[in-house]
Amino acid sequence: MRLEQIENEIKPILAKAGYRLLDVEVLAGREPTVRIVIFSHNGVGLDDCARASHMLDHTIDYFFSGRFHLEVSSPGLERQFKREEEYDLFRGQPIRLLLREPLDGEDTIEGILDGLQEQEVRLIKNEGFLLIPIETIQKARLVFR
Repeated sequence: MRLEQIENEIKPILAKAGYRLLDVEVLAGREPTVRIVIFSHNGVGLDDCARASHMLDHTIDYFFSGRFHLEVSSPGLERQFKREEEYDLFRGQPIRLLLREPLDGEDTIEGILDGLQEQEVRLIKNEGFLLIPIETIQKARLVFR
């Protein structure tokens, strides 16, 4: 699969520069668009995106026979989670969980993310902790406050 191959090639390049790969997406078209989302505990600014784009351009070029567009971005203020590792990366951030079925009458729960522990998302909510099995989560999204 092309996405998996791209991920495997660019992860180590980004890691050497202090970035972590969160997502790769290829949008089909006459000139495909490759969207890459990077993370750093120091934050990701415009200069970081430009730097990562420059570092990856030739590697991505290997996967396409013609022209393509490369977009590198930060996770964003209200990122929807796509990987389990994000529950640990964004520890301490406000999060909103949409559940597959209600828990105590609520199908949407907000709190402060305290990581992933044995396939349960740990939330700080009202001075206490709440453990939510990851398989019961339909969507998880950071909340901008």
